[in-house]
Amino acid sequence: MQNGKNEDENISANTNSTKTGNESNNNEKNEKNDKDIKDIKEKNERKDDNHFIMKALAQFTQLGITMASCVIIGLLIGKFFDWLLGTAPWFMIIFAFIGSGASLKVLYDIGKDWK
Repeated sequence: MQNGKNEDENISANTNSTKTGNESNNNEKNEKNDKDIKDIKEKNERKDDNHFIMKALAQFTQLGITMASCVIIGLLIGKFFDWLLGTAPWFMIIFAFIGSGASLKVLYDIGKDWK
């Protein structure tokens, strides 16, 4: 009878050790899954940060190109009128100021659109 009890205890001990081994494997898998989820979230956050940075760089580039092109177009139109009418730098100066004013208006409109 004692042998039967010992055998039963051995079987239940083996079963418990197997359960404990399975539980530890499950815990390891859960920890690994949690780590993977955290890694994915961090990658997504970095992508969002990169997207924000690229968007900001694109906006600043747009501002610079827009302002410069307005002034350059004004200068070219003024130079053309000076060449056509034979007036020295007067139209070039006038249209340079008009181009500067146009660039400030475009800058204002772009800023309004970004809000």
